[in-house]
Amino acid sequence: MNVPIYYNFRFVDENGYLTQEAQFFMSTLNQAMLGALTDNGWTVPQHTTAEITVLAASDFTPLGTIWFNTTLAKLQVKTAASTVETVSSS
Repeated sequence: MNVPIYYNFRFVDENGYLTQEAQFFMSTLNQAMLGALTDNGWTVPQHTTAEITVLAASDFTPLGTIWFNTTLAKLQVKTAASTVETVSSS
């Protein structure tokens, strides 16, 4: 989920109404959340094995990142640098 980066801005005007910056921020945040949250739960990002390999190698992908691998039809998690483990029920 791409959550908008918060920056310091005036949230309400002198009458207590949201400023245009606050309205834009809240709208963007709401859209990002609606893209990931459904009535059935949280939607995990879906990627192929090749895409996950690239993402896992990136220093910008934190440990604990979770993906649904569409190639394997399995849930996977980054556990170390360039290391991805498949979640299993056994």
